Amino acid sequence: MQDDAISYNNLASRLLEEGDARRAAFAAREAIRRDSSMWQPVHTMAVALEKMENFPSAAACFRQTLTLHPNHPLAQNQLICALIRAGKSEEAVGECKSHLRAGPGDPNGWCNLGLALRQQCRYHEAIEAYRTGLRLAPDDARLHWNLSIALLATGQFEEGWREYEWRVAAGIAPPTLRDEPMWRGEPLAGKSILLESEQGLGDTIQFLRYAPWFEQQGARVFIDCQLRLRNLFRRWIPTEAQDYDFRAPMMSLPLITQGLIPTGNPYLQAPPLDFGEGFHAGLCWAGNAANSNDRFRSMDPNFLQPLLNMAGINWISLEQKTGDTIEQLASTLMGLDLIITVDTMVAHLAGALGRPVWTMLCYSPDWRWMEQGDYTHWYPSMHLFRQPSPGDWTSVVREVSQQLQPAQSKDLRFCADLAANACVK
Repeated sequence: MQDDAISYNNLASRLLEEGDARRAAFAAREAIRRDSSMWQPVHTMAVALEKMENFPSAAACFRQTLTLHPNHPLAQNQLICALIRAGKSEEAVGECKSHLRAGPGDPNGWCNLGLALRQQCRYHEAIEAYRTGLRLAPDDARLHWNLSIALLATGQFEEGWREYEWRVAAGIAPPTLRDEPMWRGEPLAGKSILLESEQGLGDTIQFLRYAPWFEQQGARVFIDCQLRLRNLFRRWIPTEAQDYDFRAPMMSLPLITQGLIPTGNPYLQAPPLDFGEGFHAGLCWAGNAANSNDRFRSMDPNFLQPLLNMAGINWISLEQKTGDTIEQLASTLMGLDLIITVDTMVAHLAGALGRPVWTMLCYSPDWRWMEQGDYTHWYPSMHLFRQPSPGDWTSVVREVSQQLQPAQSKDLRFCADLAANACVK
């Protein structure tokens, strides 16, 4: 039977290499059925389940691997990563500490501990974990990158933006392919500058705020952005190939400008759709499923039923369908009295358009929303609603429901007290 188990495990490994995780899991399961004492097919099963994003089951298999083979060189860290991705941060912290007691010199262990602590909103402890790891491995890009996220979330912007520059080395953002010199803060009057997008649609929309600011400095501004944004950004899109005096990755601009965050609002425009009489509110409950944090930041639409049951509100779904353009979405947002959304591109677009937007955040949200607070310096027209505990969308929707009554009378007093053209440092 062991020979059969080995054959099935070899098949599973080959299928994993070919990218067929589902069939690999079936082959690994058959190998385990043939010989349950072997650790190899259990580990293969764990890897297959992880690739299928079944993280709770993957974690269980990684545990079983360690039971059968306690000295497996990878399974401990793989278990911790699976627990973090499954949202089981308490278990992950425990596993990390156990691992580090046995081997405190493992930088990857300290990085994983930081990730697990950050998932619990224990940002300052996470920062210390990352710093400990960096003392062991000063050039570890993953540690630097994760340190930047924790620093920015806690308002330690000066160091946070410096550490954020490790994002290319960490594989978070692509390297530039252009030859123009990097802008380092030189005077821009009469000069041209190309702003380079590098991550998601929401990131590009968020950091577009610098384009009007550069124009105020006398620069001719162009943007290299994702195809889906080109029509919305058309005033800054070059019509032909050309050279520029400078280039700048959008998300390096807070560092280069020494923390300057232009808050002139709105900095995008779109013609509004006319929805007619009554109070019209838009709902968006899911983001890009390819985002590694999407399982936490998106919600099951059934949580929204209490909102849909409220009288006097005309609800509009903001979930984009195949063929919908971002320009159409922008016009929809302009016609609404209120936008209610999870943390996704819709939130950034509504904020950039200056629309009243309520953003519902998971317990450990993205760094840009910081660790606490109802408002954000990024978007004066945005109000934040935070989960009080991991996965608790019920409380978030309840709070939104309580706030909707004054909103229906258009008493929208949820804007940050920022001057329209002020800049926050």
